[in-house]
Amino acid sequence: MTGELYVVGVVDYETSAVCHLIVVAADHGAEPRTAEATVAVAVDDVNDNAPTVVVNTLYDSDTDVAHVTENAPAGTFVGHVIVRDPDRGAGGRFNCSVDDRRFRLRRISSAGEFHIVTAGTAALPDRERRHRVRLTLACEDFGVPALVTTRRLTFCTNRLTNATFDMRCRNPLITTGSRPSV
Repeated sequence: MTGELYVVGVVDYETSAVCHLIVVAADHGAEPRTAEATVAVAVDDVNDNAPTVVVNTLYDSDTDVAHVTENAPAGTFVGHVIVRDPDRGAGGRFNCSVDDRRFRLRRISSAGEFHIVTAGTAALPDRERRHRVRLTLACEDFGVPALVTTRRLTFCTNRLTNATFDMRCRNPLITTGSRPSV
């Protein structure tokens, strides 16, 4: 006599890599006899998780806004990136990149931590001409199919010559004929 086991519900490797079952079998005799067996089912991991990406700056946690001085030298810290993917094997490994050559990612640990720093390959915009820079941070795992997470980041450029820094991105509205204010 044989039997089949079916999955009813959700089985997820990240929740439990092995499912233990107790199977009870009974015959159809006048006085039914039973037998028990323990079955261990190994759960295969599939690439069902995209990488999670958290960006922290000196001013805020889990943010999409960072600040950089307009004349920042190459290697200036802009943000700290933490990437996690709970999948196992190739699905748990990933590669990250940014789409703006004025910035680069510097890996600081094998556990998925990076710093976003200025690259020094191109000048940051002059604060008076353009006070925001947008870039996309993309992290793609090596699973099949590959899963990708993107974060759209805004970098506010701050004046180098300010005596005090106003760390908020601003869109001031100035009307014609308005008086100067401090």
